[in-house]
Amino acid sequence: MPILNNSTANDTAIVNFSKIPYSRPWFRHRKFKSQAIEQAIIEVSKKMKDKDLATLFENCWSNSLDDYVLWQDDSKGYPRTFIVPGKFEVLYIRDSTNQVVSYAPLAKDDPELAKMILGVINMQAEYLAKDIYSNSFFPPPSSNLPRPNDPWEENDKSYPKPSSAVWQEKFAADNLAAFLKLTYHYWKNTNDSSFMQNEHWVNATQLAINVFSEQMRGTMEEFGNEAYLFTRPSRNSSETLLLGGRGSIAKRTGLVKSHFRPSDDASFYPFVIPTNAMISIELLHLKEILDNTDPETLFHTLDLSSHILNLSHEIRTAIYKYAVVKHATFGEVFAYEVNGFGSFNLMDDPNVPSLISLPYLGFIKADDPLYKSTRALIMSRWNPYWFEGEFTGVGSLHTGLGYIWPLGLTMNVMTSDNDTEILENLELLKNVGAHTGYLSQAFWYHDTEKQLRSEFGAANSLFGEAIFRLARDRPHVLFDVPPPPSPLPPPYDSHPYKPPSSGKLITLILIGITIFFCVVYYFFAHPFRRALRNPIKFGNYRPL
Repeated sequence: MPILNNSTANDTAIVNFSKIPYSRPWFRHRKFKSQAIEQAIIEVSKKMKDKDLATLFENCWSNSLDDYVLWQDDSKGYPRTFIVPGKFEVLYIRDSTNQVVSYAPLAKDDPELAKMILGVINMQAEYLAKDIYSNSFFPPPSSNLPRPNDPWEENDKSYPKPSSAVWQEKFAADNLAAFLKLTYHYWKNTNDSSFMQNEHWVNATQLAINVFSEQMRGTMEEFGNEAYLFTRPSRNSSETLLLGGRGSIAKRTGLVKSHFRPSDDASFYPFVIPTNAMISIELLHLKEILDNTDPETLFHTLDLSSHILNLSHEIRTAIYKYAVVKHATFGEVFAYEVNGFGSFNLMDDPNVPSLISLPYLGFIKADDPLYKSTRALIMSRWNPYWFEGEFTGVGSLHTGLGYIWPLGLTMNVMTSDNDTEILENLELLKNVGAHTGYLSQAFWYHDTEKQLRSEFGAANSLFGEAIFRLARDRPHVLFDVPPPPSPLPPPYDSHPYKPPSSGKLITLILIGITIFFCVVYYFFAHPFRRALRNPIKFGNYRPL
């Protein structure tokens, strides 16, 4: 196991007895250094039974900090951080969240780490406030970082027209949920709500909420007045959208259209269910922030709290109404995509959010029968992207047939309550990491040495998070300690979801009914009773 000396004056001293290569850069060459992360790595690694797994954990969890934090700045009065996903030196909204969100629990003990994460939030907000439908962005000019070549600049046709900061304008709604997710986990762990005074954050958040509502419209409902269009000349249908950039036809359901999946491939049907599940949860998280922060902040003045709650409820209700389908073998399962007309797509994609990740997102309990049946389908030949060879796992349209994603294997670990399944997935992940010391985007289902995109920060961060959580929740899997005497609870509990309260509405209705009957009595019943006591006024009418 590596022995670390974290003195800023010296390089890390390494004594490595692992078969996994120790791949971290020398201490002086690391882009960002966090004492809290280093200490957590040491505390977990030194107790791990499997020293190969310990080395892989250290390599992976530190990867984004060591290699991909390219620029930090606070010249605008608030921090900004530019972080890249790997070899592409652009910031992806989804990836940047997945790369740093696992560090948030330690941010309260490390002010510089907290500042770096807040900088990512501010950077995301700055980009989204100008280009809410875009998914990836060039470095800001003030960073003096080289501007990568944009191979699509001349050929992509999209509406709204992107600014010069945009690398790609593929609208995947989970990017907006990812922005809200990082905000929430930063706030929850640091209790710092300073971002709510940042005009970019306020504008980006308000725009995200507007987009969620806007993208609920059906295709013909918005025909001729589309909020988003995208076309790209390509031989791959997954790189462009049908029907002049509109995507496949959808009917209003209460779900949010996402024209691209979390893999950035065009969706087959526009309502991507894992994306909608994530949106629903992150809206609840946003409301939690609003309910527990200073009501005088800039964002509170927009008075969006009840709208946010209702939107979350509408999406959740629509998922259970339109995306739960009956399968001949597995019974009721979640579909991956639907269109509102009754068509659905049964599959999963390993990018987060995914159907497998629903408990991790907080949408459903891991022991819920509906989730378990969905999970069983995904890990079977009924899932078109389940590949069985020398190794088995879920792949993606993004990388083609036969390539399994370590990201999916890690999520299997994070959502499983079966120690054997967890250990089997960890063993395969070790096999993948044995070649470079890191996890790649994908590997061939007959040969782990045949890999795609060896630099993939999000996969490495998620693996680090998985080990960190196992150390906390299922230590007997990693450490030489006895298992608990009774079964452990499922790995994730769902968000304590409560539908919007109807108490105020019922009270108003009852008050209205009471007032109505009082008025009726005063103007009609009361004079009539007086008339009965004075029959002369009513001519020949007499009471019986």
